[in-house]
Amino acid sequence: MQSSTLQKPDHAEFTSRKFFRSLDGIRCLSIIAVVWHHTYLGQPLIPALGRGYLGVDMFFILSGFLIVTLLLREKDKTGGISLWRFYMRRGLRIFPLYYGLLLVLGLILLFVAPNSDMAKPFFNDLPFYLTHTSNWRHNATILAVTWSLATEEQFYFVWSLVEKFITKTSVLFTVIFIAIGINQLVNFRLLDTQLYN
Repeated sequence: MQSSTLQKPDHAEFTSRKFFRSLDGIRCLSIIAVVWHHTYLGQPLIPALGRGYLGVDMFFILSGFLIVTLLLREKDKTGGISLWRFYMRRGLRIFPLYYGLLLVLGLILLFVAPNSDMAKPFFNDLPFYLTHTSNWRHNATILAVTWSLATEEQFYFVWSLVEKFITKTSVLFTVIFIAIGINQLVNFRLLDTQLYN
């Protein structure tokens, strides 16, 4: 009697995949965690339920995994990375809806509700929203939630350059370790004076 074994995908099959359906469940749990975090106000009986914000971190991990997979797939297939095509694909997925929202909100606050409490903070923060740098704005207001989108856009821009131009593995690992180090300095608020003054 033959024993059936689970077949693990080889590298070629992995890099040829366009969709990773197994990640949909993780996305679902991450969405639930973020919604929970923004709606639940009480003290959770289970401490882990007070960590819903980690759903955003999981989205960052998934996004990083998928974007790097796309870049490596293109590099394996063509021998290089077309930054123009990469940026166009990312832009067409996000920019129309995002800039459409900014335009509609800007028109409403300019012509319909110019004296509202939201108008002045929105227009003060608009340069940061337009340039996807609202995550560097310490007191971003109306669209403060765009910090996560800004973070992703910056990752797309920077990491595509890293994948295109850094070919030595040792240099790549050095860049990764430096990025992790800076990230931890920011996480532990050790760079607050430099970033927010």
